[in-house]
Amino acid sequence: DVRYDILKLLMNKVNRGKKRYKVAFVQKEFDFEAPADENEIPDDGEIPNNDLVPELNDAELNGRLTMRDAFLVKRSKNIDIRRKRGGNLTNLLEVTVGGVVTIPVTRGWASLEAKVGRSGWFKFTDTHFEAFDDETEIPSIRQLQATELGEPGGYADSRRPTVLVGDLNSDDNTVAPNDQKAYNALLGFGWKPRSTENPMSCCVNDLFTAPPSQFDHHIDHVMTNSPKQVKLLSSSVTGREQVGGIYPSDHAGVFSKLRIKPKRR
Repeated sequence: DVRYDILKLLMNKVNRGKKRYKVAFVQKEFDFEAPADENEIPDDGEIPNNDLVPELNDAELNGRLTMRDAFLVKRSKNIDIRRKRGGNLTNLLEVTVGGVVTIPVTRGWASLEAKVGRSGWFKFTDTHFEAFDDETEIPSIRQLQATELGEPGGYADSRRPTVLVGDLNSDDNTVAPNDQKAYNALLGFGWKPRSTENPMSCCVNDLFTAPPSQFDHHIDHVMTNSPKQVKLLSSSVTGREQVGGIYPSDHAGVFSKLRIKPKRR
């Protein structure tokens, strides 16, 4: 049984009363299934008296996590989309579960070409770099993922004006204790920021009790490698305040209003 389908729940919310958005593309990422102890009752697992993996003694069910990246597109006669693509990155973090099984943490990217009003066609790419990287490694996994995506000829590159959005898990704020190598790699490939870092948008560690001051760094970005064609008109952050006693997410939402001009041939 699927207990929580986040995409389905989200679509029900944004389309409540009127169908405003549609799912244009879904890219599958990390997918892992393992025995889980949900009720925290000892020794009620499906495999009791297991000396090889003692954790199985308490695991009464199989849990599965499937992560996906999805594009939502507003239903409008002024929006056209085409060339939907997606894939997985090759530089991945590997973790060992239960001291027995080593698994790669699959990360990826998705893209499409869009035309909004009189904008001309542009490429829109989304990604989510590794969150649990060892930032002391040179190069870091995040840095290698940024290279795969952002280098000339990489997954995000295009002859059209290009917009890149995503949780890069890499910070342009040198004050915060976060890895800057992936972000700096993108800058080195000619990518430019197209979103604000004032106020900060990440991250609270408790949705119920954390103070807003925990939003102290900036890892969710909007960028472009076509700065002459993609102009920033405005950018802001939403979700830094609780609603009904809870934050909407541990990340606040970053959004930008852009003007996109066609490239001259």
